[in-house]
Amino acid sequence: MSIIAQSSRSLNHNSSRTYVESIPATSRSVPSLECPTISNVPLTKSHFLDAYSKAKWNLSDVPCPPCFKGVELMCPPDHYNEASRLKAVKKYMSNEQWRDSTKFQKIISMALKQFHVKGASISLVDAKRQVIKYEASLQVNDCPRRISIDAHTILSNGSFVLLDASKDWRTSTNPFVTDSPYVHFYAGVPLVTSYGTIIGALAIFDCYPRNNFDELALSMLKDLASQVMTILNTPVSHSLPKAVTSNTVPLIKMIGRPTSHKHAFSNIALYERDGSGSQYGQNHNFMYNKQEASLLQNDLFLTDDILHRLIGYRDIRTASVKLCEIIKTELKFDFVFVVELRTSQQFQISPKYFPQCNVVNAESFDKAKKLIGKEKQQLKSRILGFAGGSESDMPLDSEFFYGALRSEFGIFYEAVPTHASVKLHSGICMQFYRFGSKLVRRVKVLKAERPSSKNKPIDVYLRSGGYLIAAFNDEERRIDDSLINFIYGASCSLRRLFIAN
Repeated sequence: MSIIAQSSRSLNHNSSRTYVESIPATSRSVPSLECPTISNVPLTKSHFLDAYSKAKWNLSDVPCPPCFKGVELMCPPDHYNEASRLKAVKKYMSNEQWRDSTKFQKIISMALKQFHVKGASISLVDAKRQVIKYEASLQVNDCPRRISIDAHTILSNGSFVLLDASKDWRTSTNPFVTDSPYVHFYAGVPLVTSYGTIIGALAIFDCYPRNNFDELALSMLKDLASQVMTILNTPVSHSLPKAVTSNTVPLIKMIGRPTSHKHAFSNIALYERDGSGSQYGQNHNFMYNKQEASLLQNDLFLTDDILHRLIGYRDIRTASVKLCEIIKTELKFDFVFVVELRTSQQFQISPKYFPQCNVVNAESFDKAKKLIGKEKQQLKSRILGFAGGSESDMPLDSEFFYGALRSEFGIFYEAVPTHASVKLHSGICMQFYRFGSKLVRRVKVLKAERPSSKNKPIDVYLRSGGYLIAAFNDEERRIDDSLINFIYGASCSLRRLFIAN
């Protein structure tokens, strides 16, 4: 269980200019978490595909979830951080090292001999295609990403192995399985850049199924993938740019010089008069263009129509307002809003158990049991966008939000008990982005500073939070899977455009 799940659930709401307090419990708009009609949001296709896209787990053996029963072919979704991934793919796609066919063909030959398989391939996966750079027995140069088995590999942590693809629910009807080259056994490992970005896969396959593919064989396949990346990362000399001529100086003074750009796919020159050269990010009012957003439209649970409507908004606040208006209008909700929730709780810990740094990943901190709580947990929330009524009408119940954040997918209720004094009689709240939990020192230390020999406890704060989408009705209503899919997919569009990438 994570630290945030272990922490106290007692609440102490603070307010500030940017964050607002929750409403008093005596005038509730939504039911308390103890209300028997509140249920956890079930696993839907949108939630499954979103989790599948995060590349956090090995996906070699994934049981078919109930929401995919009857689906003949599972098309792999985009990577969770698809925009930044495609930026790396674009860079490597035209790498000059691909011209050295001798080195890559040698790796293909080694794979065929070492694993006694019929075929092998080295591929990159771009926005719409699997581009096959080198292959044996595949006999195609590319294929649609929707039927690419390598597109599953780039989402799997470490490797993707199918001992018999004809019996796996995701690939049993795949054209590469049912037709030539009749893939039954498949093993692929991601091609990973030095920055940890996955650009493609090295794969082997055979027309006969296998009983096992052990760790030693998998390690050998990973070594071959490392050789591919070593070749691609070998420095290539480039001529230095010519010096700026005197004719261009007046132009630079007039419009500014080109500056760097944080987001992917930009073919547009950006200029700054002050010459600061700072990166453009979410908070620099950068406007997404249609070319960039079109590369995100292949995802199976993102709604193209909503993406089109959000393109062009300059920041997450204005886009959140538009998103809330869409959900309110199309799904007939009375109140819809996007909320940011932040949690903080103070602890103390002996210095011998805490590393000599200022921030620690709370999920991987192995001395969590040594933490001693010093104060109640603080919850702060703020509305990023809303539709329906005024902001003062919004049901700002941080306890309700926190319950949704802590749940696996969210919480909802379709009715409330007749004796309950609640204004909104149905609603749903789902998190669509979680901040990583972290432990932060109250007093910062320098890297060169020696660890204190004193046993005085260190004050640290456990901080976490996330973004949530919430929708409510004054009257009772049924909240089914199709409605949940739409709301979650729509909020993921917002995340892809302004948060995750």
